[in-house]
Amino acid sequence: EYFGENNSKSCSYCDVCSRKNNLGITKYEFETIGIEIKRLLQNNPMLINDIVDSFNDFENEKIIKVIQWCLDNNRIKYNDERQLIWLKK
Repeated sequence: EYFGENNSKSCSYCDVCSRKNNLGITKYEFETIGIEIKRLLQNNPMLINDIVDSFNDFENEKIIKVIQWCLDNNRIKYNDERQLIWLKK
């Protein structure tokens, strides 16, 4: 399960799962941060600093790692105004 999407399961072997496992954060942290990023970006583009500032319970470094994972795995991208947007799948 990635960010509340039930159609994928972590296998721990493929490239996507391996990269997620190498972030140095727990599965709970990854999922919780990812779900919140998805919620924030689904309807409104946001600057990366605004996304990070919207979290109170996680270290900035962990939020940035999940954002980078989302960029690397085509979950989010930058628009022309350098805001992040969620890619509909």
